Amino acid sequence: METTYANCKCWKKPFEPPKGCFEYCAAKILLYSKPSELQDYFDLSIELAYKIFDLTANDTLLKLTDYKGLVTDQEYQEISMKLSYISNSGWDWITTTFKARVEAEESVYA
Repeated sequence: METTYANCKCWKKPFEPPKGCFEYCAAKILLYSKPSELQDYFDLSIELAYKIFDLTANDTLLKLTDYKGLVTDQEYQEISMKLSYISNSGWDWITTTFKARVEAEESVYA
């Protein structure tokens, strides 16, 4: 059975359910992150962090693969790798700041 995005718990380690949520959760993390957070918690270059920030102004990027063609192949690989191997400080940010931002937005639309 295919995972629907509504079932994804992006602040659980690893993303839950584990099958089918990485693409969605990675894109959601990029959407809710400030450039400094992408640099500090996910070790992305500041140039790439600002490029992602500019791209996420268009919140139609629902999956990580939606970034293909908008970033270079090398940048896409960097993003994918960094979000596949998240540090402890990255997970701390996800379980606090990111989760609070997502829940705040969801409560507005509930």
